[in-house]
Formats: sequence, C-alpha cells, structure tokens
Amino acid sequence: MSNTEYLRQLSVCLFGVLDKAGASEYVRKLRQNGKLVSDVLVTMQLLFEEREVGVYTFGSACEGTTTPGMNSDEDIMMCFLSMPVFEKEEDIDEYYKEELQLDRDEVEFNYALMLIDDYTPVGFTKLQFVKAEDDDCIITLSKDANGIDVVVNSGMLDAMDHDERNGPAGTTLKRPGFSDLDHKPSFRCRKWPRIAEEFFTRERKYGFPSQDVRHDFGKYGIFFVPTGHSESPEKHLQWRLSYSLQERKIMLSLSETQYKCYVLLKMVKEDFVKPVVSGKSLTSYQCKTSMFFCMETTDTAVWVEENLIACFIKCVHLLKRWISKGFVPSYFMPLTNIWKGDACIRQRVVDVLDRVLQDAPGYLFKLRCDRVGIMLKDEFSPTRDEDGLHMSNGNHIIPNNDACQAAKRVLHLAVYNLHYKSLSEVAILTRHLMLLILSKNDTIARAIVKLRRFIKDLQNAERVADMSLKPLEDTQYAMHFVLPYVFATLGSHLALNDKLTGRKTLSTETIQFLEKGLLSDALSGSLKYATALYALEQYEDCLKILRNLDANLQRNVISQRLCVDRDITTTILVNEELLEKVITEEPTLNDVLTSHMATCVMFQPTEIGLLPRELQYEMFRSCFTETDALYWFDYVVVDAKILLYYLLYRVHKKLNHDECSDHSFLWMISTLEDDYNLCHFETAMNLIGCIWREKEKPDLSMKAFRNSWTRRPEHNAAKWHVALMCFEHFQSKRLGNDEFDRKEGGQRLEKIIYSRV
Repeated sequence: MSNTEYLRQLSVCLFGVLDKAGASEYVRKLRQNGKLVSDVLVTMQLLFEEREVGVYTFGSACEGTTTPGMNSDEDIMMCFLSMPVFEKEEDIDEYYKEELQLDRDEVEFNYALMLIDDYTPVGFTKLQFVKAEDDDCIITLSKDANGIDVVVNSGMLDAMDHDERNGPAGTTLKRPGFSDLDHKPSFRCRKWPRIAEEFFTRERKYGFPSQDVRHDFGKYGIFFVPTGHSESPEKHLQWRLSYSLQERKIMLSLSETQYKCYVLLKMVKEDFVKPVVSGKSLTSYQCKTSMFFCMETTDTAVWVEENLIACFIKCVHLLKRWISKGFVPSYFMPLTNIWKGDACIRQRVVDVLDRVLQDAPGYLFKLRCDRVGIMLKDEFSPTRDEDGLHMSNGNHIIPNNDACQAAKRVLHLAVYNLHYKSLSEVAILTRHLMLLILSKNDTIARAIVKLRRFIKDLQNAERVADMSLKPLEDTQYAMHFVLPYVFATLGSHLALNDKLTGRKTLSTETIQFLEKGLLSDALSGSLKYATALYALEQYEDCLKILRNLDANLQRNVISQRLCVDRDITTTILVNEELLEKVITEEPTLNDVLTSHMATCVMFQPTEIGLLPRELQYEMFRSCFTETDALYWFDYVVVDAKILLYYLLYRVHKKLNHDECSDHSFLWMISTLEDDYNLCHFETAMNLIGCIWREKEKPDLSMKAFRNSWTRRPEHNAAKWHVALMCFEHFQSKRLGNDEFDRKEGGQRLEKIIYSRV
C-alpha cells in the first residue's frame, strides 16, 4: 500500500474519530444555533433598555469549532451603536438618506471618521471624533501628531470589569466548568472600507468565497477594536480593523472536512505547540487564516473525507512558511501582519511544525485532546511494512478500552449540558424581554395593547434584524423561541379580560393565542392555558389538560433552573433517559425545549386576577427593608411541575374528587423532595403550607412556612401566611372557635395587606 493510500484510509478513520471526540456536525450546529439565538436576544434586550449596544459572539463558541477537551475561550464583541463610524464625509449624507431617511439638518448625532495618515500602519486607523451640539457623550480624546482630536483606545476597555487585558479584550479568567470570556468593546462602520478593496478585486481561481458571500461581506461592514500596532508611537490612539462578521460567515459555512481540518489544527496547537512555546506564539486565528488561504487556492473537490490529513498538512506547510519569515498575512488585508512572536519564539514554533510535517500520522496518534490519538490507534490498528511505511491491516476494530469509554461519556455529558445551558440562556433572555415590555402599573387593556404591538414587532424579523444589526436568518430562528412565550402571556391577559367582562368561557381569540403558546416548552405554556380555564371555572376542561400533562410527564422532562445563581458544574443533575434520547435521536434545540424542558411559569402583576388566591400572595414578597435587586420582585414565578400538581389539587377539590386531590398533593410534596433542579423552593413550600392550613393541620402548615422562610429569609410571602395564621389564632382565642369565621377573618387581613404593600 502506498503512503498516499495509507493517508487516505487514515483520514477516513480520523474523520469518524473526530465525530466521537465532539467535532461532529450535530454538535457543531448545536453550538452555533445556541449562541446565535442568544446574540439576537441579548442585543434586543439592550435595545429595549435603550442602551444602544450590540452583542456578538465570535470564535469557537459561536462557530462550533471546539470540543469538550479544548474548552475554548468565548469572544464577545460589544459594539457601541451610539457612535457610528464613517470612512469619508460623503458617507454621512448617504447614512442620513438611506438609514435614517432624514435630512442632515433635521437631527444631529455623534460620529467618528476614519483617519489614516503616515503614522498609521496598514490594518489600523485613528477615529476622529465629531460631537453633536448639546450632547453629553463622554469619550476620552487626545490630540494626535497632527493636532487632531481622536478617540483614545484604552478608555472603553478600562471602564469594563476584567481580570486581565489581552490585546483589544478584557478577559474574565476561567472558573471550573466555564470558558474564559474575552469582552471586546468596539465601534462599527456599516460599509466595507475602500482601503480593504483588494479583498474583492484579487483573483480567485476557485471562486472562494463565492460572489454571493462576498456581496454579504460588504453589507456587514467592519468593527474597530481598541488596540494599536505594538511598534507605533501612537498605538494608544489606534484602532484595529476587525472583520469578525465576515470571518464568522465563512466559518459557519465550512464543509465538514474543512471544519474538522480546523479542529485538527487547533488540537495540534494545544498539544504540541503550546506546551513547549511560551508567550505569544501560534494562535487559533492564524490557523484559521492559513485554512482560508488554502481554501481559496484549492479546488473544493479536494476538501473531502479521504483527503482530511492531506488538507491538514497543506495548512501546516503554509503556516510554517509564513512563521519562518515572521509574517502571517491577514486574510482580509494581506498587507497586515498578524504574527506577534519574536525571533526566538518564531524558530521554536517552526521547529514544532517541521516535526509534525515529517511524521504527521505519528503526531496524530499522539494527540491527547479529547483522547483522539488513543481512539485513532484503537480504530485504525496500524502496522509497518518492510519499507517502513505505515500500513493498515484493513481491520477496523470496535474500541473497547477505558479511554474510549471515558471520551464517549464526556462527549455525551457535554452535549446534554450544552442543550441545558443553551436553552436556559434562551429562556432567561426571553423572560427578561417580557419584563421590559409590561409594567406593574399597566391596566389589562394597556398590557394587551403592548403585547399585541410586541408580537407585531417580533413577527417583522427584517425590522428586528435591522435594529439589532443581526443577519436575518439568525433573527428569524431566534423568534421561534421568543414568540410562544409572548403568545401565552397575551392569551392569559385576554383570558383575564374575558373574566372581567363577565364571560363564562374563553373567547376564540384567547384560545388561539393560548394554543400558540403551547410550544413555549414542555409545560409552562400548557399551564398558562390551564390557569386561564381554572380562573373561568371551566374545571372539566382544565382537568383534561392537567391530566394529559401528568400522563405525559415522563422522567425525561427536566426542570430548568432559571431564577437562581448556580455553578453549572454541580447543580445540573443528569437524567440518563434524556441523555440517551439526545445522543441517539440528535434532536434540535427547539425539539428538546418543547418536549423535554420545563421552565418556570411566570405571571405578570397585570395577571394577578387570573391566579388562585394562594399564588397572589407571591406578588407581595418584599418589605421595606428588603432591597436586593431581584428582577422578579413583583411577579409570581413558580416551578412548572409544582404548579401542575397544585392546579390538579385545586381542580380536584372543586370537583369534589377528594382522593384524587390528596394524591395530587402527595405528588407535589414528592416532586419538591426529588427534583433537585427546582429553584423556587420557598414558593412551593408556601403553597404546601396553605394546603395544610386548609386541611386544618396548623403544625404542618407552620412547619412548611418555617422551612420556606429559612430557605429565603427575605423576599418571601411566607411572612404574610404566618401573619394570617397568627391572626386567625388570636381571633379564634378572643372570640371563641364557634364565633370566628376563618374565611371572613382571612379576607379582612388580606385587605390590610393589599392596602399596605
């Protein structure tokens, strides 16, 4: 067998091994989708808060080009939209006309002009600040060598919290189970700069990137990040041109072979370069750049499974040639050098790459990251022929060693955790958006108008994409997660309106929105529907929904801990049944959310009239001395499974199903004891205490309230329930049990509570 054929067979084997190590298409898309949706929602939240900041996730976390063993850093670009940047003065008139659709004399705003002179290296610019009249914008300025006021690049980064500075980023260092977070403040120019026009004009034999993709690049514009050229006397005034959106576009469109090639380059960097070369040396961005140039100069037909190692070797060859000369060109501006190491470091990196090139298969068998090397040995079972070439005996054995089993388990847990983290983040951001829309002082009519307007805005994905400066396809995908929650909330407000106007059944429009809200997750949308039916005394219909939920509440429906600070490495309990389902069926994020995740159920202050009386107390948790900044002060938030069994108990009581109501109560208690992921323990204990009080078990009731109060001493409605019990006890002692009407006494105390809080 020739060496070429050997490499082809080894490539095919390595292709499969990388899948098992976490570099599969499924895991890649999972990572990409989660981060892209999060980006859209975070930026929308900031815009609703009128903070004029766009958030973009770049690098491995968003590209999906990482594995559990790499635990790559997460790069977050924070773009300040309040100060647009223009290359030329004439671009400003175009911005007024096309973007603002106003005349220039109608409105003024702060902006900056790119300023490139003899003191500015290629790939960098200074930002000349132009301030609008009567504007209080505070930006650190300094005069450059020509006496022009320009923006200092350190001011924005110094104002951010970080552990250390790395180039243009403020870095929050790793904690167990977390990635480093690189926060990069930036400004943005909406147009591609003329100084980078070479990217569009250079000859491309194989048409990479395609003409359509290059057209999108121009629309994305560029960022300016706060870092200057290390050898420039004006480095504190310079901003580097960043093409991160264009880079991300390429990375998201990589073929599977190209994607795995890049992962291999990163693994070699981590396992063989990083341990022996200290300081600034080979970076993931340089590996990425070498692959981009190789893709541009190679026929796409070459990038196939059996050529994986050959493509990897081509990229390493290019890196070695660049680094040996001390110049690694930027892909988008080739005259810009992105190599940072000195001559000594350069030679040490070249030596490592040279050894890898001399025996690429041997080094691949030594890869430690995610146990790739060991798994490759087990699957390929290589021998050597009489000429000294690596040979395969043709037998692909099934790996059955501890390392392979450990890698498999780590990957499965990583995928499970990735689903949980991504969906929790999406659910949290969606809830925060909801809290920004409504105010506790809104009337029902006002709340309904606001929710209708919000839904209309969300359904106009093009407008949302334009506001948030996000790609349309990312925005449309994010809306699939947000809209069902908003539909359910509007449906419950319409249901309350039905109740207040004297209707005995839900209107057609109410039902339509509640049904659309069923897709929010596995439980919360359905529980909103059931709560509305309960409020309108449609107990049979309510029971039908609740029984269906209970019957289908499989063990692989897990609760999401949305409302508490937590260390994700210890508090997410693994559901083995769901873990197996995720691995074998490879569901999308949306599939897992709607079928297997139960988020907390939140009711706004405007929905108070829809709730059973015991839950209404939860909107009055805070006293005058309790000032912690918790976002859910004035809202009812209850774990979905707890609400399910509480409503079942209430409905069965209304229908005189005493045995069934007791059964539901027991399930409520056992769920609280068994489900570690529940996060509103105090609310559940308060509801349990109310039921014990109703059953005339004051000792058990007081014990439940005490447990609740112990778990959360402040911002807890247990105080009112205890006050009510003390009031009842005092009145019954004073008047005698025969003369004291518990219901009337409770109502009197509630009036006092409602009037004082």
